[in-house]
Amino acid sequence: MSITEVKPTTEVVKQEKGLQDLVYDLVSRFLVENKSKSVNDLYDLILSEVEPPLLQAVMEKRRGNQLQAAKILGISRGTIRKKLLRYFGTKYFRLTDE
Repeated sequence: MSITEVKPTTEVVKQEKGLQDLVYDLVSRFLVENKSKSVNDLYDLILSEVEPPLLQAVMEKRRGNQLQAAKILGISRGTIRKKLLRYFGTKYFRLTDE
């Protein structure tokens, strides 16, 4: 009779979380970390954190083309212009790569 050594595997299976799960986790963590503070206007706070990188990523993907970026986002060109101006000033209105 032989003795077989069994080694427990500590290999972690990586599971990709969906966007909703990531947002949920981050918002939950934010609320826990700020439970002693008065949190008001959470919706606006979250939007002001999420919209700029969303707009930036789509604008970069579309090489600054506001009409194409607006179509990807499902918003009008006027709306994307307003949001870009709010978050980035005139950066995305220039035609050069500066």
